[in-house]
Amino acid sequence: GNCTQSSPCSLTTGLSRGGHIWMLDGTYVRSDRPNVGSNIRLEALNPKKAIIDFNRSQGRLDVRGSNSEIRNIIVQNAGGVGMR
Repeated sequence: GNCTQSSPCSLTTGLSRGGHIWMLDGTYVRSDRPNVGSNIRLEALNPKKAIIDFNRSQGRLDVRGSNSEIRNIIVQNAGGVGMR
């Protein structure tokens, strides 16, 4: 099925499906390296209310594709790189 506001899926699942991904308010704790592929728009539903927190791990947010956008999301505590 589809990921919806009333039935959300994980960040990893959303990124693997692509398209326009709205992140709900909250802190998403990660220790891995989620990949943003091509033609994905990752955006907070409420500006600056969605936080991806890498909890001081070596994780980071990798933007690997082209024509992708990341809007109004805070990336914090990433090990060195943050976003690549």
